[in-house]
Formats: sequence, structure tokens, C-alpha cells
Amino acid sequence: MATWDSIYKQKGIIQPQPLPAIKKLTCFIQDTGNNRTILDMGCGTGRHTFYLHQKFPDATIYAYDNSPKALELVNEIKEASSITDERIIIFEHDMDKEFPYQDIKFDIIVSTLVIHHGFFNEIQKRLDDSLTLLKDDGFFVLVVPSTKDPRYATGETAKDGTKLNTDQDDGDIPHFFFSNELIKKLFRDYSIIDIHEYERPMVTAVGAAVNWEIIVKK
Repeated sequence: MATWDSIYKQKGIIQPQPLPAIKKLTCFIQDTGNNRTILDMGCGTGRHTFYLHQKFPDATIYAYDNSPKALELVNEIKEASSITDERIIIFEHDMDKEFPYQDIKFDIIVSTLVIHHGFFNEIQKRLDDSLTLLKDDGFFVLVVPSTKDPRYATGETAKDGTKLNTDQDDGDIPHFFFSNELIKKLFRDYSIIDIHEYERPMVTAVGAAVNWEIIVKK
């Protein structure tokens, strides 16, 4: 069974550039100071962690992933820079376990192409748990695959709509694909600042992926 840890071991840093949603987020926040707290859920090899550190140099960023190899690569990048331990805190964590910093509320939480790995009841709980960590007036950035993504037409479909055995490197992992209607339902109690679909080159398959990028404010 392919896992993201095995993919990182085989391919190394395969996602070097920050996604458009993360860049767009900085357009909504003019004041880059104020010692913000930021959470990068499923940080991979740190493309958004380090981008957000550049944009918000006074922020404290908590970044986690469940892949030891990904975190090894993140720490290599961090050690090669002048970033202090106090500004970027990197740790291994499974998003389905209790978050270890329950006493912290975050100004910004980002979850890009990670929360959708699972069945819908798991995704719903991950989303709910994440939003409880967000401060009032905080921003939540979510990037997930769209039902218009070509991989949605592959594999088998479970009762809750989750796709199994899709045509991609990590196709052994269950994947959930999102519609516009579902996203608006999930965030009905939040202010949706931006929502749109976009195409990007696939990392785990050949062709163009179709993602939703969502920015909401609590």
C-alpha cells in the first residue's frame, strides 16, 4: 500500500511551490505583524510553512505531518536557514488523534490537499476539530479535490461517496472529492471570503488535477 511517507522516500520534495490559495490569503491580511499563530496541517515538506514565515516573520508557525520522511526534509530546509526554533515548531502528528496544543488558538489555519484522505465521517470530524482551534475572526484555508477532477471517475465508490483505488500513486488511500454545494454546506456558519476551482499539474498521476480553494473567516 502506497503512503505519503513512501512517496516522499521515493521522490523527495515533489511539491516545492505554494498553492495560489496561500498566496491569495496574504492579500486579505495587510498587517503582517502582531505575533500571529499559524497552523499548517499536513505540512508535507514545508512549502506553505516557509512561505508563510516569509510573509509573516513575526508569527509562530506550528507545522505537522504524519510522514517522518517529510518532516526530515522540512528540518533539513529549516536547519539550512536562519529560522529559530521559536518561530517554526515542527512535529509529527496524526490529524485523527487529539491535537497536542489544545491551549493554543490560531489566527490562521491552512489545510491543503490532506484532509480529504479518508471517508466523509473522518473528514467531517477533522474539519470540526480544526475549526475549534481557530480564533474568532481567524482565517481557514482549505484546498481539496473537486468532483470535476478526472480521478473522480476512476476506482470504486463507497456508500458515503468516498472513492477507493483511484488512479494515482496514493490511490490505495481513500479519497473524498468535493462539490460546490457540499463546501457551502460545510461552511454555512462561516464567512466565505473566496471559493473557486482551478487546475494544476498532478503530483501523483499524469494530467491536470482540479481542486477547490476555499478561504473562510470565523
